[in-house]
Amino acid sequence: MRVLLIEAPYHDLYAQRDSVSFRRYFPLGIGYVAAMLRQGGFQPDLFIQPFKADFKQALAEKLQAFQPDAVGISTMSPAYPNAVDVARQVKAWKPVPIIMGGCHATASGQEVLMESPEIDYVVYGEGEQVTLDLCRHLFQRSPATLDEVPGIGWREGTRARRSRPAEPIGAVDTIPFPARDLVDLSFFAPHTHMSVGKKRSTTMLTGRGCPSHCIFCDAHLTMGRKNRAHSPEYVIEEMELLEKKFKMEFVVIEDDTFTVDDARVEKICRMKIQRGLKLEWNCFARSFEMRPDLARLMREAGCRIVNFGVESGNADVFKAVKKGGSLETIKQAVKACNDAGMRTMASFIIGHPTDTRATIRQTIEFAKELKPTIAMFFPMVPFPGTAIWKPTYKPARMEDWRTYLTFDVPPISKMPGFNPKRSSAWPIGPRSSSTCGRASSGACSGRSGRPSR
Repeated sequence: MRVLLIEAPYHDLYAQRDSVSFRRYFPLGIGYVAAMLRQGGFQPDLFIQPFKADFKQALAEKLQAFQPDAVGISTMSPAYPNAVDVARQVKAWKPVPIIMGGCHATASGQEVLMESPEIDYVVYGEGEQVTLDLCRHLFQRSPATLDEVPGIGWREGTRARRSRPAEPIGAVDTIPFPARDLVDLSFFAPHTHMSVGKKRSTTMLTGRGCPSHCIFCDAHLTMGRKNRAHSPEYVIEEMELLEKKFKMEFVVIEDDTFTVDDARVEKICRMKIQRGLKLEWNCFARSFEMRPDLARLMREAGCRIVNFGVESGNADVFKAVKKGGSLETIKQAVKACNDAGMRTMASFIIGHPTDTRATIRQTIEFAKELKPTIAMFFPMVPFPGTAIWKPTYKPARMEDWRTYLTFDVPPISKMPGFNPKRSSAWPIGPRSSSTCGRASSGACSGRSGRPSR
């Protein structure tokens, strides 16, 4: 049976497709689901927004050529209206079952089912095994009833039903590598600031789950909070595959925190050095897990950039974010990576629930003091499923999710005196972007958001 997996188009929410800022990341989520379906005996394929071609026309051609028996759509909250548009187009083609997964479906599954009749099923949480089990039910009647498929939602008459939660995959090394062979990887690349300008670059995961409890993060919805790391052997095997089969020069490791287990990081680095792999890489780290000796080893093993989520330069605001660590550990971690010869990226959030003009200015001054290679500023966007989400934040109309990315959303839009049309009255503008170089103390401006994996 054929299953077409579609990434809901989101690029136009961030940048014009003909602009230099337009980049397509290989969608690891549906890549893993495709690999699991294939391992389970199904025939999957991927459809991702074309760079130039009209999306609807390209999708119509794909549907006609592939003739799927079911369709899965992955979406984040701002792309949810686009995902529903995709579902409508599919249903107009043929009444095949449509499954929606991702953070938005996990956080708002019942709402999705009740307001979007085109969506037949939602997958809650981690999608690989649940999607495989659902497809086995749909096409093999094993298990025999929907109630027996953990981790899904569906409609029954006028109400939404939900089965028992699915357990996260424990033996993560049994998960096959993403089905990158279903696409031409040369059409995908992270932003140049993430890959030091390497043309042949891609993304990977070496583990799942983040033990942090950041109030703005929704990653736990699909990945959980328990760290489930691939073995060093699994990681090196995938790196070798990327370098030798796919001819990649650089990989962005998209783990929420790669350095959570320093002994594993050390083993991965030493194995990579011993194998003679030239693949360079980038990772995300928590400040209190970084040591000078670890930074030096990572640099020797090809790490070129380390990303730190700093979030705020005010100690009280930082503590309220519940990230762990402190402003002092951040200073030490960034210095350790700078001294090791790596680039550093520090990301900040503007518009925390406890932010004021004064704390925002402190954050900007802290970014200058920190001296990362790049400092990036994002608006606080309270997505469904996060600790700061409130039902009153939900857009009045489904299509308004498309604009749920900028400074014109709560809580920042409700801060006293804030007017998105008068950004000059605030420390940073709502839609501009720039960087803070180590040798520069120039102004740092904001970004309107970034895509999820």
